Amino acid sequence: CIPRSWPAFSIVYKYRSACYDIAVENPHAATHGIASIELDGATLHDHGNAIALCDDGRVHAVRIRLGTASTELT
Repeated sequence: CIPRSWPAFSIVYKYRSACYDIAVENPHAATHGIASIELDGATLHDHGNAIALCDDGRVHAVRIRLGTASTELT
């Protein structure tokens, strides 16, 4: 959960030799829930709120939009 007033936040997460640049967007002022997740530009359709981490020495871009799946349609 985050405050409704937060439009976005980001973090950098290091996992062994990999780095994950994580951007969380809150365009609909949601306080919880995940509308969508993208990993390196690809939408994760069956994400189950988890991202498989890889020890591959690369930098990965993660984009998370808060809300519900129905907010993605608007």
